Amino acid sequence: MSDRIGPEYPATRIVKNYDRLVLLALTTKQTGDILDSDWNRIVNKTGSKIRSVFLMSTQYRFTGVTRDDMAANNEKARSAIDKYGELPQDILEGRKRAIHAPKIRSINN
Repeated sequence: MSDRIGPEYPATRIVKNYDRLVLLALTTKQTGDILDSDWNRIVNKTGSKIRSVFLMSTQYRFTGVTRDDMAANNEKARSAIDKYGELPQDILEGRKRAIHAPKIRSINN
């Protein structure tokens, strides 16, 4: 992996650093500098936490609902609200966005 990965790819850096941690822990385990219990704590518990972060993405559900659907309060919008609850107004109006969301570009840009 390249070291030139930008801030928009933090998960890649986490996996890269975890790989380095595992290699270092394996080396210290093989040289007898750490015990098996230390190895398990370092590698398994850390790996479990990293895997749980990646599993979060499997909880994402695409509804196909647009802001226009929400404004029209059509069947798609009502179904999404029933399943997932109301959205805050600043999100519906596009004033609040995720920090990793792509920039909104106009046709002229």
